[in-house]
Amino acid sequence: MLGSPVRVSYNLETAELDAIIVGEPYSPEFPTTHANFGIATAAASMVGTKLLAKRDTPLVGVLGSGNQARLHVAALTAVRRIQDVKVYSRNPDRAAAFAAETSEALGLRVTAVSGAEEAVAHSDVVICATNASTPVLDGSWLSPGAHVVSLVTGDSGLQTRGHVSRKRRELDDETLRRADVIGTSSVLQVDLDRGADLYDSREKGLFPAEKLVDLGHLMRGEHPGRVNDAQITVFKNSALYGSGDQAITRLLIDKARSRGLGTRINTSPGTSPAESR
Repeated sequence: MLGSPVRVSYNLETAELDAIIVGEPYSPEFPTTHANFGIATAAASMVGTKLLAKRDTPLVGVLGSGNQARLHVAALTAVRRIQDVKVYSRNPDRAAAFAAETSEALGLRVTAVSGAEEAVAHSDVVICATNASTPVLDGSWLSPGAHVVSLVTGDSGLQTRGHVSRKRRELDDETLRRADVIGTSSVLQVDLDRGADLYDSREKGLFPAEKLVDLGHLMRGEHPGRVNDAQITVFKNSALYGSGDQAITRLLIDKARSRGLGTRINTSPGTSPAESR
């Protein structure tokens, strides 16, 4: 277990230690697919997608063929009924492997395509799960009613080439201009990170500040989100790793207890390991 992540959960009412989870949770559809905060990241993206995407989303386009892309498609099946997936990767072999594995795991028609525009065209949901430094999505490719998920965020993405430090971007200006609603995990996090996609674009007037909506406002019904099926929406996953991870930890604990799994440890003061069971 050397190097495995450890999650610690406390009782909200008593502040007592509730559980310790060692290891990274994984999707049962992809048991060998692991990504740092992979489940939490995909789950947060799909909370935003559930609130912003139109109800009927049979066709999905995916840019990227790594672990996050797999987990995002799997998570999407929990909030929308999808039928076909098109995937594009700069590495055709990886795209083909993604298509074969995802098709078998999720029972979907998954096709590797030869270009990003082909993956995006006519798609109801577009998932950008890349490690890009420059935009991978051209907003002119989006069909009316499309919903876009984007992952690249924040100052953690700064890349240095020679003496020039450049912020990473995944979305182009046209995507942000065409979007009717841009949701994000946390507007405060956007302001703290000062990333290129949202912060810089907003500050230079590419879109009005009121277009950027905090996920919490959407969840509480304080913002209507999408109001018709022709609107284009974007969800930029910018945070929720702490609160989202704790929500998933709570779910894992409840499932483990319901199935009689795990080892119960007596954490009362003065208790020796021999007294635990």
